[in-house]
Parts: sequence; C-alpha cells; structure tokens
Amino acid sequence: MRPTIWLLAVVGLFAGGCEFKPKFNPNDPNQVSADRQPVVIQAYFKQMSDDVIGPAVSAAQITREKGDQMMVEGAKDYLNTIHLKDTPPNLMWMLGDEFITAHDWKRAKTFLEQALKVDTGPDRLVHDRVWFARCQAELGEVDEAIKTARSAFEAPPYWKWPILYAVIYEIVPAAEREKPSARLALAQLVKDSIKQHEAASGTGSDVTRLDYLIRRQYHINRAWRLVEELYDAANRPDLARAAAVEAIGNSKHSSAKAIQT
Repeated sequence: MRPTIWLLAVVGLFAGGCEFKPKFNPNDPNQVSADRQPVVIQAYFKQMSDDVIGPAVSAAQITREKGDQMMVEGAKDYLNTIHLKDTPPNLMWMLGDEFITAHDWKRAKTFLEQALKVDTGPDRLVHDRVWFARCQAELGEVDEAIKTARSAFEAPPYWKWPILYAVIYEIVPAAEREKPSARLALAQLVKDSIKQHEAASGTGSDVTRLDYLIRRQYHINRAWRLVEELYDAANRPDLARAAAVEAIGNSKHSSAKAIQT
C-alpha cells in the first residue's frame, strides 16, 4: 500500500499545480539569461583548459596534441548540451570563439559574420576578422580567407599583434591543407603579415604588450621559415632561397634596431 499512497500523493501535488523546480545554478548555461550564456560557456572552457588539460600536459600525463584533441572533443560535447538563446549581437564574437574551440567551423563562421556587423572597436575587429578568416580557410574558402586576413591589416599599430599569430599558426596551415595550389599566395600573405608584426607597437612598461615584444623576433623567424617551406612545397626553390636571404637581412636589421632602442 505504501508505494501506491506515495505515488498518489506525488500525482496529487502536480495535479494541484505544485511543480518541483530545480535550484537555480548560475554555472548552468541553460539556466542563465541570454547575455550571460556566452560568459558561462567561456568560463567552463577556461576551467577545462586550466584545471584539467593544462595540468595533465604539464605533468606529461598526456601529450600536447592529445590535450588539444581532448579540448576540442570536450568543447563539442559540452556545446551539444546547450540550448542557445537570443544572444545579444555584441556577444556574438564570444559564441564564434567558443565554436572555434569545438572546431565547428560552420557555426563559428555564422556567429562571427553576425559579430562583424556590429563590432566596431579595433580590438574586436582584428580578432573577429582573423577568426573569420580561419573559419573560411578550414571550410576550404581559401581565397576568401586570404582577403579577410588582409582586411585585419587596417588595425592601428597597437592592435596588430594577433595578426601574425593567426596567420602562421591557424589560417595558413588550414588553407594549405585545403588548397595546396594557393601556396604562393599564402607565402605572400605570411610575408605581409611579418610587416604587420614589425609595425605593431607597444612599450616595455605596458604589461599587456610585454610578452608580445619579448617574443616578437621569435615569431617573425618562425614566419620566415614558413615562407621558405611554402615556396619549397610549391616547387619554387629560387623563391625559397631569396626568402632565406631576406630573412637573414631582416634578422640583422631587427637586432640593430633592438640595440639602438
């Protein structure tokens, strides 16, 4: 009798209009408001990276490649549990970034396309554009990706820093994989992005730019190696040799400039 009485009591509560409501959880993206949802997703991704994957990589429990794969898979699984709300236009860039983390290039591209319609500040514009270019490259829209990446060159000197990183570590690898015949154009994009990196401004007293300044020449050298690799892969050893000579001259000029500074 007791189970029957208990069941009837529960049914009676719902019939009487009383419903069980779970306690509000500010960390559940399905419970928060539309303007908070992208922020909660971002916080979860940061926690996954900082508290789980990062320590495992540092402890040599997993490789960096395995950690990157886990981040993509974890982000993808997490986003599949979320019912997206009416995200405010000025936060669309956050969703774009989050779907990039999950390597969902189509959805990321859609969100970034919407973000670019409303974002106006130089910081947001340069990031939106290079992220959008990466999505285009990953989707095989290589010519368009090159054009979009170049549009980021309009950024003022203080905001140019992300361009070279995005070009050599994200956009060009994807673009070369999707369209090997574009290697010459990609090499030129890298060369032009080096100039953007050289033109980027900042001082040692600016903590937000200090790491960029310290590592500037390292990334420029890596970019020149990529130019040579692209020319070699395009069967243009003559251009690869010329790029090597230009890289040496660039390095000497940069060293002399650093001494003068």
